[in-house]
Amino acid sequence: MLLAAAGAVVIINPPTSYSHTGALLTFVWGGACALSGVAMAAGVLLRRYRWEWLPGWIAAMGLSVYSVLSWEAVARDGLGHAPRALIITALVGLILSRCIQLSLIDMSARRVVEMREAVRDDE
Repeated sequence: MLLAAAGAVVIINPPTSYSHTGALLTFVWGGACALSGVAMAAGVLLRRYRWEWLPGWIAAMGLSVYSVLSWEAVARDGLGHAPRALIITALVGLILSRCIQLSLIDMSARRVVEMREAVRDDE
């Protein structure tokens, strides 16, 4: 839900430090974070891994834009922006690792279903 709140703030009150990126890009990464944050939280609360898994990729995309913009600030203005850039990049990595983990769970569940169907067909 914190990701959703951050995305909503970006849409409602875009950061002035990234005004050079344009309104469309700001709206896209803010919207990606807002919508995927709500869906991911619902997936966790309702124990629906696909609601967490699929929006997770969108969340990673939205945060990746913010990460790139943060690294641009490091290159432009210096190391004072590096902690933010590093933290956002780490968060993107954590979300992507969770998406990969959920992908493996999905693949395993599909195999179990396929094996059960094969056993039923043999009976």
